[in-house]
Formats: sequence, C-alpha cells, structure tokens
Amino acid sequence: MDSQLLDLYTNENATLFLVHSNLGFWSATSDEGRSAHDSFTVQLNFPASRPIVLHPAIEFMAIPPVRVFLGLLNIFVWYAANGMNGVAMQQYAGNLRDANMSLPLAVVAALSVTYMQLVAGALLGFFILRVFYAVNLGALLERPWSHWMGFLHAAGSVFTNAGFLYGSASLVQVIKLLEPFQTLLWGRLLGSEDTNSLQYIASMSLVVGGAISLVRSRPNPPHPVAVLSAILSGCTLSLRNVLQRGQVVAAESYDGGSIVQTSVVQFTLLSFYASMWAVALAALLHGLFGILGLDVSVSAWYEHIQPSTIFWHPLYNMTSVTTLAFCSALTHSLLNAGKRIASIILAIVWFREGYSLDTVTGLVVVSIGGCWYTLDRKKGNGTKHKSAPLQESLVKIIAAVAILVLLYILPLAATIFDSMSIPVETPVEG
Repeated sequence: MDSQLLDLYTNENATLFLVHSNLGFWSATSDEGRSAHDSFTVQLNFPASRPIVLHPAIEFMAIPPVRVFLGLLNIFVWYAANGMNGVAMQQYAGNLRDANMSLPLAVVAALSVTYMQLVAGALLGFFILRVFYAVNLGALLERPWSHWMGFLHAAGSVFTNAGFLYGSASLVQVIKLLEPFQTLLWGRLLGSEDTNSLQYIASMSLVVGGAISLVRSRPNPPHPVAVLSAILSGCTLSLRNVLQRGQVVAAESYDGGSIVQTSVVQFTLLSFYASMWAVALAALLHGLFGILGLDVSVSAWYEHIQPSTIFWHPLYNMTSVTTLAFCSALTHSLLNAGKRIASIILAIVWFREGYSLDTVTGLVVVSIGGCWYTLDRKKGNGTKHKSAPLQESLVKIIAAVAILVLLYILPLAATIFDSMSIPVETPVEG
C-alpha cells in the first residue's frame, strides 16, 4: 500500500476536497463528520497496483511537448496581455481627454475601472481554483488574510491607471521599471533584507539611469500627475510584494501545495479584497464629488469603457502567475523584466511615438540592468547572510558607471558629429 499525506477540506456533506497537490487533485468521502470547512490532514492509502486518476487537463499538460508548447504560449499571452492593457488604457484615457477630463473625473474613472478589473480578476481566479483544483470557495474566503494587503493592491492598481490617464503607456512602463529598486528599499527599511545592498548598486544604477534616459528622450515633457502616479504605483505595489513574502511562505506551509496553486490563491484573494476597497472608495468619492457639484456622472466615464479596458488586466496578472508552472523563479524574474521592455516597445510602435538613439540605448541599458539585478538576487539568495566581496562590488559599480557614461555620451557625440558634418552642396544649374 502506498501512502500519501494530503491536505483536505471537508464540507457539511463530509466530502473531502484536496486543495493543493503537485500531482493534481482527488476527492473522497469520510465516514466521520466534521464541522463545515475544517482543515485537517488525512492519510489516504492507495494500492500500489491502482494508479491515482488525475484531472484530464493536468494529465495532458504533463506531456513534455505539450508542456513546452503551453509554456511558450503562456509567456506570449502574458507579454501580449500586459502590453495590450497599456494600449487599452491609453485609448480609454484619450477618449476621456477628448471629453474634457477634469481631475475629479479622472480620480473616479481610475477607481471605477480598477474595481471592474479587480472583480474580473477575482472571478477568473475563483473559476480556475474551483474547476482545476476543486477548492471549496467558502473555505478559501475563511482564511486569515490581511485586508491592508488588499488595500495596497487596490491603491497600486488605481495609481497605475491614473498614470495611464495622464501619460502614455510607454511612460508608465518606463517609470515602473524602478519597482525592483523600490522593493529593495522597502526590504531594507522593514528589515526583511539581510544581504548587503552594495552588491545591487551596480545593476540598480543601470536600471535607474536607463529609465531616466528613456524619460529624457521623449519629445514632450511628461505630465507631473502621470509621473507621480506611476512612482506611487511602484511604491505601493513593491511594499505589497515585500509584505506578501511572509504570507506566501505561510500559505505554502499551510496548504502544502505547489507554487502555482499557492500563487493563484494569493492572486484571487488579493483581487477579491482589493476590489472591495476600490468599490468602497469609488462610491465614497463619487458621492462626495456629487455633493460638491462636480461633474462625475457615471455616463461621463462609463460610456468610454470597452471590454478590452477590463479584460487585459486580469489576463496578464493570471498568466504571470501560471508562468511559474513552466519555469523557475529566476527565469520568471528575467521574463518579468523583459515584459516591461516589450510593453514599452509595443506602446511606441502602436501609437507611433517615434524613437531616437536615446530610446534604443536606454532600452538596452535597462535590459542589461534588469538581468544583472535578477542574477545578483539569485546569487544573494543562494548565499544567505553572505554578501559579495567588497572588491567584486566595486568592480561592478565601476562597470555600471562606464556603461552609464556611454549611455549619455553616445547620443551627445552623435549630435556633435551631425553638427560638424559638412553639408553637400547641390550645384546650381544655369
């Protein structure tokens, strides 16, 4: 007899539902009744000659060629959905600006669009957990959960959408390149980082310097509200990520399941509780602005919403989570850095914003910095409580400074070269 310890939930009918397992899910019945939604551990004995029957979809996904294809497809959808979310939000913002968007209307619109996106994300998460993992949704919502985590997720999403309303999609993505740097700062401030931050200065300098170069390369100065909103979005979402690390570890020990299932649970609960915050704030401000006589009627922002305005947001968040099923955490971090670059390029091409040598070199430097930072983090996690030698850190910093000097010198040198070139005179006829 082969034995496996499985984490199960029971409902009022004494039916046991497996919540998390790397292999799939099972269901069984118990002769002993327990109170509804109690979590407990049960040992199920399966004869060695009788294989466990997996969910057909999970069996199909386990075939190596299918797994590779689905992994590549998932990454493509993740990148495309993230980029198209920025495109859809920029189109929505353009329609609002054409309708003489005021600041109160922009605030209400950002909140309202956000809660629609979050509700859609929660519904998508509940559907996946119920269909593929047979999760008891009532028991899921009874879990201990920090409502402040939902608030940070809602605030970060609102600030992101506010940035889209006042700036272009490429601008918001450029500023949000700073999120890893903000995450590192929050980790140091809250004491969750036990490694020497000096080893990350080089890679972070490339990311920050490249982002500044991309902002400077824009033909028109960015709107202050767009810049501030994107920075606040990065601050709140990076703080959420730092605080969420402890909850992910606790959830994994509580569920005993795979990182994908745990991540889907985290995403679903985040979306659910964040949507409650967004709905409450939208209703409060909508009523307050109405009392003050400001034009924030529902038709003023709702009539411009398209399905794409809501659809892409939960799709790219969910595909980001499910990508973890097909690659390592390090690969996912590298892909996440590449996602920003791909979104910037898509926005530039889609809206024909134009690009210069500054834009190209900035994107290259940011890409190098993002990959460098991810590899440094991986190395730091592998040698916990140990920091890189001072000499190694200084060499990295010198290399980063040299790259940044080239980043700012090359466009200047190209400009000087163009100004010094002798124009070819066209001979005058006659």
